Amino acid sequence: MKRRAVYPGSFDPWTEGHEEILETAARMFDEVIVVIGKSNNKPLRRFERQSMIEAIEKTFAERGINNAKVTFHDGVIALYAKQMGATCLVRGARNQTDFQHEIDLAKSIKRKFSLDTAVLFTLEHGTISSSVVYEYFGYDIDIFDDVPGPVLEVMMAAREAKDKK
Repeated sequence: MKRRAVYPGSFDPWTEGHEEILETAARMFDEVIVVIGKSNNKPLRRFERQSMIEAIEKTFAERGINNAKVTFHDGVIALYAKQMGATCLVRGARNQTDFQHEIDLAKSIKRKFSLDTAVLFTLEHGTISSSVVYEYFGYDIDIFDDVPGPVLEVMMAAREAKDKK
């Protein structure tokens, strides 16, 4: 039986911190499904979802990650994970505050959906968040080390399209 996990998030944009978590999860599980979902805390996406999916897939290919795929889902992630045959959700934590939130979430998910949660830490990219990356990008501050190349290309294309309007 395949060990399958679901790694959900808004990933708007996908960062090197997300990538670090994914690479760890890809070593732990036979298959990891990255799910770009809708966040009630972030009602508007900054970058088009399909473009971000393609950029993430291109990053996986460039880095030789062949047991992960990317999709999107706007419903309850735990239900989606069960439909996909996953037994575990992957969550990332940058610090103690993130970790406490993830513990509380994991307890609820285990109780309601009988799904395990693996909380993984970013060690090299622990200070990066999508919000900070987006803020820096808006002020033309270099984010080259914070996002994979294909993601930066999507961000630049989105900026150019916006500037043309």
